[in-house]
Amino acid sequence: MKLKIAEILGANEALTQLGELSLPISTSVKVARLQKKVGDEAAIHLELRNNLIKKYGKLSKEKQGQIEVPPNKIAEYLGELNELLTQEVDVDWPKLTLPEEGVNVKPNVLAALLDLIENKEGV
Repeated sequence: MKLKIAEILGANEALTQLGELSLPISTSVKVARLQKKVGDEAAIHLELRNNLIKKYGKLSKEKQGQIEVPPNKIAEYLGELNELLTQEVDVDWPKLTLPEEGVNVKPNVLAALLDLIENKEGV
């Protein structure tokens, strides 16, 4: 399946939240394995995003230790960031099947995982 970088980054955050829930052991193992694969892929792209910040950013004079992108560079930075986030990556990750009962997951967490979750009917 193909996922955009933005989707991978969202799934990474959602899997972290899902990993905090009490799930059956078989589901927990699958979540942990998927979290590692997604996390590894997300780390690559977070490093690229950090490189963009270093490329365009300057140390803030008002906010000690923070890097800010100057107004005259913001369009270039956002253009490259958007290009990065919309890149598609071909991933071969197994889909998760979550238990239908006994687990409460917020809809925004599930929304970030829609491409990675399969229900018992295979949808």
